[in-house]
Amino acid sequence: MKKIALTLFAALFIFTLQTEAQVRGGIRAGANGATWGGDAVGSFTDMMNTTGVMKTEMNPGFHAGAYLQVPVSQTVSFEPGVYYSQKGMQVSQTFETNSFFKPQATVTNTSHYIEMPVLMRVHLGPGFQVYAGPQLSYLVDNQVRAEAGVLGLSYEQNWSVDPGLRKADFGVTGGIGYEFAQGLNLQAGYEWGLSSLDEGKSNFDAYNRVIKLSVGYTFGR
Repeated sequence: MKKIALTLFAALFIFTLQTEAQVRGGIRAGANGATWGGDAVGSFTDMMNTTGVMKTEMNPGFHAGAYLQVPVSQTVSFEPGVYYSQKGMQVSQTFETNSFFKPQATVTNTSHYIEMPVLMRVHLGPGFQVYAGPQLSYLVDNQVRAEAGVLGLSYEQNWSVDPGLRKADFGVTGGIGYEFAQGLNLQAGYEWGLSSLDEGKSNFDAYNRVIKLSVGYTFGR
């Protein structure tokens, strides 16, 4: 997988050097809403959610990075980029063993990735765009936060942990966007992980799922 990604980036770099079209750079940042998908996640939730008080929620995060726009034609361009991105999931549980105390607990797993998407961007008309392409992500850190509370008292613990997550994550991403004449652009996208996050040690079949809202700026417009 890594060899394929490196070959793809090398070919794109050579194409960038050879093309006569103007290559522009830009920066982009925005918010993430991340969770995990897959059969194992659903089975775990169904098993634990016997009282109807356990729920999985999106883990809020952010992403930021830079990109290049390489025009292929008047309506199509390639866009490789490098980003830092936060993913993961959140699980919360209310224990109804005692109707008065009702203790609550929340566990949040935040995975820190370096992403390298290679997108094809199609310009549909004045400003409007759609984009899609493959993406290789590399896990650089994983943090877990546990929170518990009862009767207004709370406890919180944070630690870095490697729960057997796969370092390299391959997926696809796509979405829609709008670019203003001055170079400012807005976009909304979705990331669909194709590599199971488990390294194969526990057969936990889970995949990254991320909603992204971004604002960016392309230089040289």
